[in-house]
Amino acid sequence: MPASLEKRLRPYEQDLFRPRVFADFRVCAYTRSRPGVMQSVTLVGARNIWIEG
Repeated sequence: MPASLEKRLRPYEQDLFRPRVFADFRVCAYTRSRPGVMQSVTLVGARNIWIEG
């Protein structure tokens, strides 16, 4: 998880499924892109983070 996002989620660490997180996420693909198939990615960055909840 990007450090910027981890820092903002610290108040919710007892219940990480409660807050809704909106941001401009940067991702890096783990699997190649294939039509009609969901692609696995990892978060590498987050900007303009907004947390609701």
